[in-house]
Amino acid sequence: WVKEILQYNLFASYGVSNMSIKESFHVRDLFASHGASCDFAQVHANILEQRILRKYLEVNTFPLLITNRSLARGFLSDRYVSSNQLPSSRTLYSERVKKSLQKGHKSMLHELYQLSQRYSISLSSLSYSFLLNKSYITRILPIISPRNPGDLDDYFTALDIEQDTYSSINEALSSIFSRYHEYIENHPVVYLEL
Repeated sequence: WVKEILQYNLFASYGVSNMSIKESFHVRDLFASHGASCDFAQVHANILEQRILRKYLEVNTFPLLITNRSLARGFLSDRYVSSNQLPSSRTLYSERVKKSLQKGHKSMLHELYQLSQRYSISLSSLSYSFLLNKSYITRILPIISPRNPGDLDDYFTALDIEQDTYSSINEALSSIFSRYHEYIENHPVVYLEL
């Protein structure tokens, strides 16, 4: 099927989505055997669910990673932390989503929110800035889904964070991550594993 796709020359680049590292390598190698390359991978990843993202970054196979669920279906927003969700929020009406955030995730979320307040940015901006970190060799682009102009502002704020400021934020994040490393590794956010 790869040969058939390539013969029409319709696409500027090719990528994989929602695949394990092993599966994505298989597809990458399949394209390479036909003289083409896979340029990106789309993964479910965010500041709470880093395991998949970290695995892709470790192998550094794709020059671009695209993350969806960048705000963990709304958990990584000031609206969730302040209990001011929109009526249509999955964090309110979906039992599966509500149950996916376990006690340790909630504790980490609280620390992340406190960190965002220390830098006078929203939790969403902090979360996006984690993904946009310019020190990664691989470029990461989060898929955003703003529900109002303020949500879009959160993304633009993350884009505007200076590298020096991000270095300071990253140092604080490293401290938080080190305390939660074992928990994150052993307690995936359930909805991201489905």
